[in-house]
Parts: sequence; structure tokens; C-alpha cells
Amino acid sequence: QDDSSAVFSGHEMGHFKPDPHILLMAARSLGVSPASCLVVDDSAIGLEAALAAGMVPCAFGERSLELAARHPGTLRAADARALDLVLQSCLMLPARPD
Repeated sequence: QDDSSAVFSGHEMGHFKPDPHILLMAARSLGVSPASCLVVDDSAIGLEAALAAGMVPCAFGERSLELAARHPGTLRAADARALDLVLQSCLMLPARPD
């Protein structure tokens, strides 16, 4: 089975944002450290889940400035072009230790 195409649903797992359980399960199934994960979300509870999981949060969409301001340490991307720049920048960073 190719775990990189796995889908995790709060409805199936019984855990919902801001509980970080679903994000941690996804990282574990991919064999990566939570600290190496970038979570792109357009909601406050999604960013809270990412922070609770020890992952890097990225606020996306029209409310990204507002969301990032309320969640220190959050990256932001207002649109798809900006998100592409965030992703490209993350790819150039050295891997974080576990």
C-alpha cells in the first residue's frame, strides 16, 4: 500500500480539530517527524491542531493575515501563488531533527 496517498478523516477516527490526533496519525503513517510537517489550513482550529501537533502551520486564504496574527509562528499564504512560494521555501530548508 502506498501510504503517501492515505486519507485521514475525523469522522472515521473519531477525533476532530483542534485535536492534533489526526495530524499526528498522518505524520506517523508517512514515517515523518511532526516537526517536519507543514499544515496548510484556512481555519483557526486547523492552525491550533497544527501547533498542538508540533507542526508548522500555514494560514491560507483571504483570512490568512488575521489567522496568522492570532497564532504566533504561523506562516501565511493569501492565495495559490503565495502558497506555492511558501512550499518552495520550505523545500529549501534543512530537515528538522526528530
